[in-house]
Amino acid sequence: MVDAYRIVFSKQQTIKLFAERKDKGRTWNDHLLYLVALQEATNSGEGLILENIVKYAQSESQALIIGQYNRYRTDYLTPAEDIVSFIQGLEDETVRDRHTGRALVNAVTDTKRCHK
Repeated sequence: MVDAYRIVFSKQQTIKLFAERKDKGRTWNDHLLYLVALQEATNSGEGLILENIVKYAQSESQALIIGQYNRYRTDYLTPAEDIVSFIQGLEDETVRDRHTGRALVNAVTDTKRCHK
């Protein structure tokens, strides 16, 4: 029964799917899960997961990812998880820093009066 609904991907389809950039609305953890599911569905190598994360990241985080990337490691999922957790932490920190102090600034009232 499972074989009746099985989808077979061609090599061109697999390459096209792995060459897509991460959606801006998707977190890095979700993107990693998507790539792992795609790798299992297409029976492709785990190296494509790490390659997608390194090559097809947004330009603002690509330099940081390349700094974390070690192409001589033979296991591919562990460095992919390390890079994803590092970049996700940086993005979460950036969002947190962007909103820091907003509530405090909005609560401050100016009591000084200009005298002529």
